[in-house]
Amino acid sequence: MLETKRVFLRPYEMDDLDEVTTQFNNPEVRQFLCPGIPYPVSRESERQWLQNQSKAADQKNFAIIRKEDNRYMGGCGINEIEWTHRWGVVGIFLGKPYWNEGYGTEALGALIDFMFSQMNLNKACLRVYEFNRRAMKSYQKLGFQLEGTLRMQIFRHGQYFDEYVMGLLRSEWNRPSYIHQYPL
Repeated sequence: MLETKRVFLRPYEMDDLDEVTTQFNNPEVRQFLCPGIPYPVSRESERQWLQNQSKAADQKNFAIIRKEDNRYMGGCGINEIEWTHRWGVVGIFLGKPYWNEGYGTEALGALIDFMFSQMNLNKACLRVYEFNRRAMKSYQKLGFQLEGTLRMQIFRHGQYFDEYVMGLLRSEWNRPSYIHQYPL
């Protein structure tokens, strides 16, 4: 289990299914996530996704849980791992009730720290849509830097938007004080 002062990350459980489906299907949340058309997902497809999490070798996904009340808040994970070159592509989403509180920055910080200190990865990468300013601020707080722009890459809200590629190297990582260090 990975933890910060206010959240912990744990493997997904079947008990998370209803909350995952509800939060993931909120249109305000989904607009930031899917590269294709943001169709709602079925409970059955989410159930299958949860079942397959323990079998996936090239990705590691975690439920984000608020410590104070043990509530599921969202998810984060390493969606692609390139072991030869030591990098991983990360992603995160939070249910709308948990926006603008710093929970996402804490959770992603714990994941990044795990990648660098336990998985021996050298780089964390992500992609973010230009209209997701809140996420970009969070990523910049953690040290991510803009590496490229995919021009007019995503169609949302009746128009095209750029998608930004961001990266963070292990040598640039400065572990925030809210992340619990791992015992040696």
